[in-house]
Amino acid sequence: MLGSAVAADPRGLPVRRDEVSSGLLATGAFGALLLLAVVARATLTPSALAGRPSALGPRALPKVLAPVLTPNGSRTCGHRAQGCCAHAQCGSGLACDAGTCALFFSGYAWDVKAGTDLGPGHTDWSSNNVRVDAAGALHLGITRVGNTCYSAELSSRRRFSFGRFQWWVEGPISSFDPKAVLGLFLIDDRGPKGKNEIDIEYSRWGNLLSPPGNFVVWPAPGAAEGCPTGWRLTIDPGGWHCKFSFPTPFGRYTTQRFTWSRGNISFDELGGFYADQSSAMISRAFAPADRRFVPAKTMNLHISYWAWGEPDTHPVTCPPNFTTPPEIIIHRFTYVPESGPALVGLARGAAGTTFAGTNPASPRSQ
Repeated sequence: MLGSAVAADPRGLPVRRDEVSSGLLATGAFGALLLLAVVARATLTPSALAGRPSALGPRALPKVLAPVLTPNGSRTCGHRAQGCCAHAQCGSGLACDAGTCALFFSGYAWDVKAGTDLGPGHTDWSSNNVRVDAAGALHLGITRVGNTCYSAELSSRRRFSFGRFQWWVEGPISSFDPKAVLGLFLIDDRGPKGKNEIDIEYSRWGNLLSPPGNFVVWPAPGAAEGCPTGWRLTIDPGGWHCKFSFPTPFGRYTTQRFTWSRGNISFDELGGFYADQSSAMISRAFAPADRRFVPAKTMNLHISYWAWGEPDTHPVTCPPNFTTPPEIIIHRFTYVPESGPALVGLARGAAGTTFAGTNPASPRSQ
């Protein structure tokens, strides 16, 4: 079920209640007794998490093998949009595979964006700003060298269908520089720009008076212009879309979530780390009268942390008066598919969805 709470297993690792039954079968009678003994405490709170991030994430960082492809020295390598090329070698702990820097996080394979002047705008990206620690948590940073800012982004090799997408996020998302942007979003990388995108974004877009939280939906092609009640129609150079903006009062530890179904999307922000609805939260449903508005094809998942509002000239890519923000830590990402038939195009094991070094213990790495 999508609304299952979090328990802790004997090693201190979070486990969804819907995972417990399968765990009982796998561990035998003795393991069953241990698991049953610890299911009683169903949530993790910020106070419980503070000072012990090692209790989160996989038991060990999945191994990534040595590079299997030599960079060809061009600006972008391989069949992907950004690559681990001669000018942008992969950061520590990443592998160069199929022309891109790659890593595992929360059981999935991801490509890491690396290169200069790649957009949005003239943004520069460095794979050194992305790493997964020994506890399995993802660290994202924005670094500055003189007047050049380097941002962080990764995209899933898997294309996802309907279901619930959830992130446990640690960081000052309500108070970092107003031109910093944290994005958690699905997008159709193969489709037209400004279409088929579902976003959770944290940024004030340069305006200190703006609320930092934003739920955003970019329409499917062919949808009539307009937004449901409570959503703001927004038009910018990328196209038109619907946005709901909100203050975020929950502090450093939050759960970010959206549940995507055919014809509607529900968004949640919760204070603390939860897998259910038991915390105070901000929720907003996106249910347009025209169901064609909601994206209905498989999409890639992106996680980005970047500096917005850079000058129009490269290589000066730091916004004016920009203060480099603290790193963001995503302790875990989870995806729970919606019951019922998946969207056409979700093909596990399709060409390009896995890379050498796939950890057999990570069944959802594709």
